[in-house]
Amino acid sequence: MKVHYINILLFALPLYILDHKQRNHNSTTYHASKTKSIKTHRSLCECELYAPSDYDNDPEMKRVMQQFHDRTKQRFQEYDEIDAIPTCICEKSLADEVQKFCLKCGYRLGGALTSCEILGYTGIYSWEVVATSLAKEEAIKSGINAVLEYLSKFPGLNSLPGFNIAGMINSTNFNKSMSIMEILQGINNAACDNIGSSSTKSTFCAFLKQDGVKKLARCAQEAAQVGISETASVQGSKLASIKNTMLSSNTILIASAITILAIVLVMLIIYLILRYRRKKKMKKKLQYIKLLK
Repeated sequence: MKVHYINILLFALPLYILDHKQRNHNSTTYHASKTKSIKTHRSLCECELYAPSDYDNDPEMKRVMQQFHDRTKQRFQEYDEIDAIPTCICEKSLADEVQKFCLKCGYRLGGALTSCEILGYTGIYSWEVVATSLAKEEAIKSGINAVLEYLSKFPGLNSLPGFNIAGMINSTNFNKSMSIMEILQGINNAACDNIGSSSTKSTFCAFLKQDGVKKLARCAQEAAQVGISETASVQGSKLASIKNTMLSSNTILIASAITILAIVLVMLIIYLILRYRRKKKMKKKLQYIKLLK
């Protein structure tokens, strides 16, 4: 059977068309949409389309703006009344000045307390040493005067010519009976060897003519005892007065120290309270500032 080539060519054309249609059926062609999406919100330009021509003179808008202005003004007035928003954070208030004053005063009073204690006690104890030394000297003078007063009762002793008994009794021998005995014995030997015509020598030597050594020893011992007693009495009274003065001075110093310490503590408490309140206030101010910003 003979097939003409023209028939073959005509049969191939339908096959090509059929194959091309099957490929187009399986392929998916994507096309970009050229339509714009619809907005769900209104922009400013769209709002302007609906705005009235006399927007600034609209009564309703004026009323809304006036309400906003009044409420904002009222809120700022409330902030000013409670001082919640500072005009300047660095502005110094009376509390800040008081806080600084309390701190400086506490420092100075603390230094004054230390100086008062050191200088006060040093001065008091120095005064005590000097006062004790003067009291001992005063007691020795009183003891010498007591010895001389006692020896003046010895018959004819003070009126002996050429003998100064007051210059012989001093701070080294007034309380020693042996030293006084030696002085009296020397006067006796010098005065009674040459009695002469002096009635005073006669009185003194006549008194010592019988048992002169015993009389001189008893007189010297009693005079020394009188001197010791008078010295102890005067020194004791002076030292007691010094002790009382020391106690009163110590009491004054302790009271002053306690007063200064109490003032320092009060200043410190005031400083801490003002510092706490200032920190709390500044924290609140900063919070308001952050909220406004």
